[in-house]
Amino acid sequence: MSELKARVAVATGASRGVGRGVAGALAQAGATVFATGRGVAATSFPAGVVAAPCDHTDDAAVAAVSGMMAIEFRRRPPRTGEAAPELRPQ
Repeated sequence: MSELKARVAVATGASRGVGRGVAGALAQAGATVFATGRGVAATSFPAGVVAAPCDHTDDAAVAAVSGMMAIEFRRRPPRTGEAAPELRPQ
């Protein structure tokens, strides 16, 4: 399945339960997935999922993850439609 190829998604609360399932399903469908949550560093994910530890109740942590995602996009060539305009490399 590649219906989401060249797309990027964010799955919150992805260390377990529904969030982890959503992250895996999006990756299986071809998306590059940023999996966020407090416990994602200790979670095993399939290929295509980038673990991004984040406590969503902490504004500074959320800002840090947003910055990390922006840096990740700058490391590789952008693909059409892969990110919101504010995260695309300049």
